[in-house]
Amino acid sequence: RIHRSCVGDVREIIVPSRYGAGICEMFGFQSPKVLRPGIRSDEGGYVPPPSDGSMLFTARLVRGKGLAVLFRAFRDLDPSLSARLLVAGRGPEEAQLRSLSKSLGLSGRVQFLGYRSPAELAVIRRQVDILVIPSIIPEMVSLVALEAMASGRPVVSSDAGGIPEFVADQTTGLVTRAGDPEDLRRALE
Repeated sequence: RIHRSCVGDVREIIVPSRYGAGICEMFGFQSPKVLRPGIRSDEGGYVPPPSDGSMLFTARLVRGKGLAVLFRAFRDLDPSLSARLLVAGRGPEEAQLRSLSKSLGLSGRVQFLGYRSPAELAVIRRQVDILVIPSIIPEMVSLVALEAMASGRPVVSSDAGGIPEFVADQTTGLVTRAGDPEDLRRALE
């Protein structure tokens, strides 16, 4: 929580999204300024996607990032798509998520990559068709979405928090209802 005594005599608050501005206004801060984050495009120019059904999820492996929702959506995808999912990241729920992937029968289609550096992620992004951001908790901004779009990759995301401000539904990607594996599955197909 932001408390007035902690911020003192602040003249201006800058946030990365209208969603963030709304939160500030809920706490009584008037007219926060929205300054969208910039991102460098990947070096080397545009590389066409492989068109092989490959998807990337990259985030800290915690409940709020929605990987369990993605697994449930992924399980129900049309088998003729031959989709595969790369999971880049580490976190306190990694063991549970590996177990869930196995129990849902996804072992041969989901690959856990562990932590990857920003340079490694730039290479991996160029090797997939889409990036998936199934967050179930609100986020001010998704740098992963910005990096994906800078790489020329569409994004399938949830509507949590400020993410839809950056992922334009039906333009730069598809936006689904947070926490809804069926809606996510339809978008992925």
